[in-house]
Amino acid sequence: MSSIGSISAAVLITAGIAGAWTQSMSKRTDKDGPALPVAALAWAQINCDPALSMLPGTTRVQAEDLFRVAATYDAERRAHGSARACWLAQHAAASVTDGARRRSAERLFSLFASPR
Repeated sequence: MSSIGSISAAVLITAGIAGAWTQSMSKRTDKDGPALPVAALAWAQINCDPALSMLPGTTRVQAEDLFRVAATYDAERRAHGSARACWLAQHAAASVTDGARRRSAERLFSLFASPR
């Protein structure tokens, strides 16, 4: 039979995980729209640059979140034009794009190559 302490710990852990998950899914950045970089990348691939690619091992996004993010960038495109919407989407997706890894490697190599 489980003790009251172990049941309380399980309930608190479950509540903490649910709270953290809910907060991360509803997190928004100030200027970049929803903070779901994978969904932003999907929108940017379709509407801006099909050559964008996702880093291997990146977690996937739920369809509802993808639709919500797509609607946000579609509204941005209608209000401020494609260039602005594409810039916002690509900026939001930078952490999960293959280009982010290349830019990091270039920065690292530039440190080794610098004469300082």
